[in-house]
Amino acid sequence: MVEPNPNFDAELKHHYWAASFLLPFGSIFVLAIVVLLMVLFKRCPYVIAGVATSLLAMTVIFVIITSFNNTPLYS
Repeated sequence: MVEPNPNFDAELKHHYWAASFLLPFGSIFVLAIVVLLMVLFKRCPYVIAGVATSLLAMTVIFVIITSFNNTPLYS
């Protein structure tokens, strides 16, 4: 029988606390960017489409880079 890791619960709480702390700030930032892009889209649609594409690309690159540096949560 495999014995449970005594530090597992503490590590899990640390990860969830870090995520729950940043979640409201990220949500507000994303909502503000979406509203700003919607307002500006009527004036210059090609520039806004380029900005939106670059934001999505940077988000994907950031997620990929951070996933390489972290150990799996349930390992």
